[in-house]
Amino acid sequence: MQTWLQSNNNNSLIVFFSGWGMDAKLTSHLFDGESDVLTCWDYASKGEFPFEILENYKNVSLLAWSFGVFVAEQCLAGKKERFQHRIAINGTGNPVDDSYGIPEAVFQGTLAGLNGRTLNKFYMRIFGGKSAFDLVKTNLPERSVENQIEELAYLGQMAKEITKVETIHKKDLEIANSTFCLKEMAGDEVFKIFNWTLSLIGLHDKIFLLENMKNYWNLNNTQVTEISAPHYPFAEIKSWSEFIFKICVK
Repeated sequence: MQTWLQSNNNNSLIVFFSGWGMDAKLTSHLFDGESDVLTCWDYASKGEFPFEILENYKNVSLLAWSFGVFVAEQCLAGKKERFQHRIAINGTGNPVDDSYGIPEAVFQGTLAGLNGRTLNKFYMRIFGGKSAFDLVKTNLPERSVENQIEELAYLGQMAKEITKVETIHKKDLEIANSTFCLKEMAGDEVFKIFNWTLSLIGLHDKIFLLENMKNYWNLNNTQVTEISAPHYPFAEIKSWSEFIFKICVK
């Protein structure tokens, strides 16, 4: 995992787990100085989540997008109380799943066919068409296709090896056993269920199926808000403050 802290010496922090294949450049423009921002990406690379940074802030909010939802659940399990808001955006904790994420056949087809040409088409689907793509194209990740393929394969394998509890009753169950944890990020431990305070699902998402996201979040008894947005919902957002207070916390 790679991380980047944008700081204005605030007492509040936003932790953002980005999606597969991205880097900090994609959302760097959202930093408005109202909160410090710690962006996480490139989950196949070596590196631990810097938990010590959290101790410098009074208020910490977690936002995770796409595959970042899955990684955040694994990396931050047992730490949920540290986050005032825990917001999942267009993703699930079962990212490769016929009922709760991206269907297995679709995921494998994407992985097998990914190259420089198909990646640009994939970006169009992520951002919601040419007009939205034009808004963000100057902030596209500066990563090689080979590096992105490596990360996607890694995340797909990790998603397979995670044992998920299919029926969760909060009053009866506090701990879910995992057959795998992202050891480089969080270490060996038995994970507690990670409860999100809100899940945002885009009505125009062409990556994660809308019904599958609903299935997952209903299973986990999480508040769901539908938003009129593609998979990447930040193209027309000017700042993190705007996103959190106008979209997430109504």
